[in-house]
Amino acid sequence: MKAQIRWTCGPQSKTAEYDAEDICIDVELPAVPQIGILLKVTSDGEFVRVDDVYMDLSEDGDGLLVFLKDAEPGTPDFRPWAELKAQGWRLIG
Repeated sequence: MKAQIRWTCGPQSKTAEYDAEDICIDVELPAVPQIGILLKVTSDGEFVRVDDVYMDLSEDGDGLLVFLKDAEPGTPDFRPWAELKAQGWRLIG
């Protein structure tokens, strides 16, 4: 099942005046994940808790959207953009 995974990471610029970027990656999931389950999205990634799951079945809808629990800036779980970009994530917007 096609899904878009959404998360946050550090800003793409060290001089940015904001704390985080909204990012996403498109993947194939074997099933609809449950809130609270831990997903490892890429081979170089880590396990992250699913925070919300939405299924938009409208004609022009986004399909399955899975939101991962955001890490707080300054914590070890808050990954830099360059690392996640190398894993295949892209910026939203």
